[in-house]
Amino acid sequence: MNAATPSAAAPSAATPAASAPNTAPSVPPSAAAPRAAAPSASGVPPGTSADGPRFAATTADFELVGALDGRRIVMWLDRAGDTSPVVGASIELEIDGRAVPVRPEGEVYVADLDAPPAPGRRPVTATVTAGTDADVLATEWVVPEPAAAAAPAAVPGTAPGGAPTMAIALAAATLAGAIGWSAGRRRGAPTREAAR
Repeated sequence: MNAATPSAAAPSAATPAASAPNTAPSVPPSAAAPRAAAPSASGVPPGTSADGPRFAATTADFELVGALDGRRIVMWLDRAGDTSPVVGASIELEIDGRAVPVRPEGEVYVADLDAPPAPGRRPVTATVTAGTDADVLATEWVVPEPAAAAAPAAVPGTAPGGAPTMAIALAAATLAGAIGWSAGRRRGAPTREAAR
């Protein structure tokens, strides 16, 4: 295979299209292709959020964007020239050198994983065949560490444990006042015997 860059001229019609893989790094959800960043309701399988870590790869013929959704990857395959969806293509996907079966679902492709991928950098290779066009797309998928459970935000008027500090202060002041008033009555109030 020739080490051409993605911007190299398309191969001649006498040979099948087989561009060199693109080794672009993975992209955050907001920087992915427009269709992948905001997929149409009809293009996303039911129950899919597809807002996890993403990868993207582009060649002269195709653009592929994948997004993690729990234990599956939802992928959008478009023509590079006009970003029209490629429906009914065959995709052979490899992540970390292991084959992952891919099935079409409407305008997207879905790959089920045995388990969510571990954090780190994962090489991704996709061999795409759509009609007479064939291409190999490659990239690196960066799976971040899971976010730590967020501590509850401090609310004004609450203590670190969440107890309302204003209510505690008011209760303490009331109790102190009651104790002081009671003590003052005992010292300064005449007894029954003294009043006789």
